[in-house]
Amino acid sequence: NGVPSDKLELYKSKYPTHRSYSSTEEVMVAGTAQAYILAASDPWIKRVYCFHLLQPIQSSKESSEADDYMGLAETLPDGKFHCRDAYFSYKTVAAMLDGATYQGQLPLGSGLHAFEFAKGEQSLIALWSSEPDVRMVFPKAPKIKRAINVVGEALPSDGNSLALSRAPLYLECGASDAKELKAQLQAAQLKGAARFAVAWEPFSIDQRSGDGILGIS
Repeated sequence: NGVPSDKLELYKSKYPTHRSYSSTEEVMVAGTAQAYILAASDPWIKRVYCFHLLQPIQSSKESSEADDYMGLAETLPDGKFHCRDAYFSYKTVAAMLDGATYQGQLPLGSGLHAFEFAKGEQSLIALWSSEPDVRMVFPKAPKIKRAINVVGEALPSDGNSLALSRAPLYLECGASDAKELKAQLQAAQLKGAARFAVAWEPFSIDQRSGDGILGIS
């Protein structure tokens, strides 16, 4: 269907323990956000479905059939619902992509994933690393107006660096600063992981069909 083979590998990836119908909290949080970001970057994908929205039994294994960590929420003994971090990951990515239009992917390297979106007068970059505990270091403070973590928390300014993991970060800047921010990201040094070779060339708008943005409610 036109999806580059390297990018298709991201779509084909599964939760590490999916066959046992369980998953860690970390994987659920990161994977939920990644799925919607990837979907919003390709016009061929029209919907993303979350499997097991509600975990009817707490993940403390009250039943041998209980999932270890699945679903966006779980029921408590008193009948109330408890929203897991995966719920806030979903809520955040939906808010970030609402009204956004995909612009392209930044060729930072095969271990780094950066997707650019235009949102009114703002530019949004969703960024994550395939490896944990990676730090991106800049020669000077990057043109980031606001940085949001995967569960919607504003990140304090960390001077000239960004801490990356498998959980996406959302970087916002003014549209006029987008070109400079992208250049800063491409020129940044990586600490904690080797610089990877570029995996694929980013899409350009004229290579794609359709409006490109997935409506998320």
